[in-house]
Amino acid sequence: MQANEQLSTRDQDVQSLQNEIDSLNQQIEEAKASSSSAEDTAAAYDALLKAYTAYSDKDYEQAAKDLDGVNSDLFSDDAKTIYTEVFDTVKDTVLEDQYVSAVREYTNGNYEDAISQFMEIMNTDQSYKDGRAAYYLAHCYYQQKDGTNAAKWFQVVVDQDGASSSIKSESQNCINFINSHKEEYGISDSADGDASGNDNEGNNADTGNN
Repeated sequence: MQANEQLSTRDQDVQSLQNEIDSLNQQIEEAKASSSSAEDTAAAYDALLKAYTAYSDKDYEQAAKDLDGVNSDLFSDDAKTIYTEVFDTVKDTVLEDQYVSAVREYTNGNYEDAISQFMEIMNTDQSYKDGRAAYYLAHCYYQQKDGTNAAKWFQVVVDQDGASSSIKSESQNCINFINSHKEEYGISDSADGDASGNDNEGNNADTGNN
């Protein structure tokens, strides 16, 4: 019984979105002067319809692709409700998949691939996993002796309220170590401030990869 009700609700939502798309297509034909704006809106609804269908089939990766770049400001209130429901669910699922994959690449020493995947996470949520995603990203650069980017992301961890005291301490130690080994980490002595962009250097502290 519950499954039938869920299926009925899904069909109603899909039909509602389809009706809005049909209406917008009609507006495109009737208002050529504003066709650019109407076409953008129709395209957004079409993407949402595809995303909702994929979401209903639990194909969250495809739903995320369908929603990529969609401007939710173009939607009606009802459509925004559907967009928020789909986006929040697929975002969490996709981020988790990306995180697991990125950590695996990092563990295997594939730092470039790990960096690419961690950066996708950072573009969505720099505080993901209470700063641990940014911490791993920093360590990818750290392993590559890229002191500038490593210190940048270690500093992101240090500045996050949600990060644990231990991960903050480890990140600060890494920044200090980079600043005391600038040549090794590709940082010019003539650069202003320290590697993280601060004006003062902390106490030197050796660190390993945790």
